[in-house]
Amino acid sequence: MILSSLDLILGFLVLYLVLLRFKGIKYQFAELYERNYLPVIERLKPIIFLLLMWSAFLAFQSYSLIGAGILRHQLLKEYDAAGLDYMFLSGFFKLLVPFVYCFRSSISLKIMSILGLVMVIIITASRSELRYVIHFFLILMIFNQGREGNIRLIKFTGMALVMITFAILSTSLIQNRPISAGMTAIVDIVRNVFTYRAYGYYLGEIAMQNSFYLDKLLFPFGGYVSEFFMKNITNIAVPIDSAYVGGLHELGTSPTTGRPYLANVVYPWWSWFIGVYGILGLIVKAIYTYILLYIILLNRMIFTLVLLLSFVLLGTAVSHPFMTLTHVFSFFVAIVIDLSIIYFSSKKFLLKGKA
Repeated sequence: MILSSLDLILGFLVLYLVLLRFKGIKYQFAELYERNYLPVIERLKPIIFLLLMWSAFLAFQSYSLIGAGILRHQLLKEYDAAGLDYMFLSGFFKLLVPFVYCFRSSISLKIMSILGLVMVIIITASRSELRYVIHFFLILMIFNQGREGNIRLIKFTGMALVMITFAILSTSLIQNRPISAGMTAIVDIVRNVFTYRAYGYYLGEIAMQNSFYLDKLLFPFGGYVSEFFMKNITNIAVPIDSAYVGGLHELGTSPTTGRPYLANVVYPWWSWFIGVYGILGLIVKAIYTYILLYIILLNRMIFTLVLLLSFVLLGTAVSHPFMTLTHVFSFFVAIVIDLSIIYFSSKKFLLKGKA
């Protein structure tokens, strides 16, 4: 817990130093989105609609399997519901939702984005997208304190309530898990959030004890990418690969429900640095984070910025941002969106509708 607290303090310090370097970006964030991003996104609504239709098709397939009694782990392993198409759609809609609801956008864009989020939740019967959406919304509020602060606070409260409702419905209707009645259901979800975060401390111990291998020297930085490089290019054996970190580890049994505590993926980002570089790993991570944020802010890539900050400030105790292929694909989607917006916003023909 001490290491996790020190890492969080360093994360906020890094953010402060980066924002100090880019004076004013905190207050230009909404303007940057509404001036450069929103016109392009509105023009691309036909493509977003096609992505929504594809999400609905995949969701229908998954829901049919769920209705036939297929469990979530079977949905993922035996029916490959979490394929590359799902990774792309999930990364896109869970980033789009907080932006279109936090900033000005058309009603049709809001509706398509929230429907897309619902569809990707159904595809893998997962509630994790909801946590990401809330994290992204919190980051956007940090960057928009001054302008319409009270309105955005109301929006965030409404969004949080909607996400909690989705979590309850997905637990009952999609995951087929029993839930408590009334307000007790909300209490259970809050308790599960704290339980889930506690998993990170247990799995962090595993990461620190098993990180010091040659293949793991780059894992704290690149995660799955470095692992892929080591396995397929250098032919170095990888004792802890993405299958290992993605696998379920039983950490005990719940005294109230009798169900096992099964944890995966929630390895704190800082634990990999500590495992390889010792206590100095926190400093190494802070420097690495500063470099990443500097590059992203230098290019005004705000989707990628929000995604990375969600890990630096809110998710560093839960997960490595590049640990699995799914994590890497989320960043790939964010970078593609940012680069596409940068390109198209500089082309007046797109905004003016000219050939």
